[in-house]
Amino acid sequence: MLELVGALYLVLMYFVVRLTTSQQLLAKLTDLITLGCVIASLLGILGWCLKAAGIDNLLIDKIDYFPYFGDIYGRATAFTHSCGMLANILMIGIIIKFSDCFYKKVVSQRDCLMIGIMFFGFLLTLSKTVVCLIIGLLLAWHFSTTQKANLKRSIFVWVTVLGLSLFYVFNTHFLTMTTPPTNKKLL
Repeated sequence: MLELVGALYLVLMYFVVRLTTSQQLLAKLTDLITLGCVIASLLGILGWCLKAAGIDNLLIDKIDYFPYFGDIYGRATAFTHSCGMLANILMIGIIIKFSDCFYKKVVSQRDCLMIGIMFFGFLLTLSKTVVCLIIGLLLAWHFSTTQKANLKRSIFVWVTVLGLSLFYVFNTHFLTMTTPPTNKKLL
């Protein structure tokens, strides 16, 4: 839940900064943030590719099994502390670049390439915060096109955000079991 609140706080903070700063500073700030995220993403992608080639490195974690996917090469971390931290950094970069494209009403090939690199790096983290990314993108789209918003769309957006938030909280912070565990140390 704290991760979701943190991500929403950063997205809302971006909109506050965007509304209170000059256009020149805003353009530079957005580009600097996304450039840093692209570099972090490229490091994560590089680490994953090196591990796939059989070269051990510090840019991925040492986990070689993931419950949903089975055997994996590892999860991208770049030079961050964990996969989740890299995912959160990239999530903020993706949301900021996505909302910047809506704000400018122009999407260049460079913007698509940057979003694509960050999204690919995000996928290599195999992070559960993909739900938070969807929430952030939905809110960025809603707030960036607020002049065109009608009541039905606003209700749809907020109900979807609430549903995804509950889905995220209940599927990442609670353990549901059909039978009681035989070994309580596993909990």
